[in-house]
Amino acid sequence: MHTLTLGLGEQQKLPDGSRLTYTRLVNDSRCPPGVQCIWAGSAEIELRWNPAGNGKAVTFSLHTNPLQGTGQTDRTLGKLHVTLQSLARGIAPKATLAVTSAQ
Repeated sequence: MHTLTLGLGEQQKLPDGSRLTYTRLVNDSRCPPGVQCIWAGSAEIELRWNPAGNGKAVTFSLHTNPLQGTGQTDRTLGKLHVTLQSLARGIAPKATLAVTSAQ
């Protein structure tokens, strides 16, 4: 497993030579720290994956806590599997992602 942390607008090369870019924070409805909420909420980030070589870029979203049927926390990209592990708080929160080999 390979763990990476991306700030908004940052790009990182993945083990297979492809590149992953954190393009934007789509929304953040998470319960603020120190506040009791009925639902924990969810945040959604948009990422762009550029495969190695001349493949077409793929834009997709990952969620911290998606409601059933309304998003996902992970995505398979070619031979890799990317999972959103955590998302910091703030206007431009850093995203921590786990990258593993797709089975």
